[in-house]
Amino acid sequence: MTSVHSPMVFSLAGGILLGLAAAKPAAGKAAPHEEVDEFPNHALVCPDGGYMSGCDDETIERAVRVEDAEPADFAERCLYETEAACRVASSGRIGAFGIVPDLYWQVLHLQPVDGPRTEMLVLAEHRETFFYLLSSRQVDGYLDAPIAVHGADDGENSRFLLHIPAVNRALGNSDLVFFTRGEGWNWTAAASLLKQADQLLPPEFSTASPVSFNFHEMTAFAPVRRDDDAGCCAIGGVVVLDFEQSDHGLRVSSVTFTESKSVGAARTVHAEANGGALSGDDE
Repeated sequence: MTSVHSPMVFSLAGGILLGLAAAKPAAGKAAPHEEVDEFPNHALVCPDGGYMSGCDDETIERAVRVEDAEPADFAERCLYETEAACRVASSGRIGAFGIVPDLYWQVLHLQPVDGPRTEMLVLAEHRETFFYLLSSRQVDGYLDAPIAVHGADDGENSRFLLHIPAVNRALGNSDLVFFTRGEGWNWTAAASLLKQADQLLPPEFSTASPVSFNFHEMTAFAPVRRDDDAGCCAIGGVVVLDFEQSDHGLRVSSVTFTESKSVGAARTVHAEANGGALSGDDE
């Protein structure tokens, strides 16, 4: 099987951007943000069909059968062996043009008998006549179709990146990023990249979801949370992240932070039932 280098940690908090304002440069030194000790659980629907019934990620991976699959199977049948109701929601093939083998993927909808519907990604590479599993990720939210980014294709500087957009409900972005220069796969997750970005922000600020990644341009756009923001709302400003891919790593190379500042009293606007007139109340 293709070698996979050490993954980075998963953890993330959520938030919604409400306001923008004046610019402020990012701090030049690392900020002492709190470390997150808890890791999101990605073992949600188990092979026995139960919701969080005691399996782990390795158990789920062993129940994914891709080795003897045919290319058409990714579109036609659930490759995860589970007693839960399972159907293929979307699937596809990614031609890597010689940098890496062709990649096949499917997004599954899993409905356990005792829990909410869960989405699952199965990602595999096709070598000769066999498939090799690269990832089997479940989220309590949604997965979008993988996005292939073909970088430079000039011998030793060739590179390839695959972005898998994902959201874990209440935990925010759960994107995965696989990347290679042709000598084995490396991967990381949104939480690891945002943790790097937090170290470049002033101490009282941190990134929040939703994060919009654009690996074609090697950038991302995210709202910023102040430490004292309410749990529902990230109103500290916005940040643009720039990324850099090396032989075996993907890192945040710089951040551009625009802080949002209050310019007056907050007002709540209500839509009146009579005629649709609007009235504002100071808070």
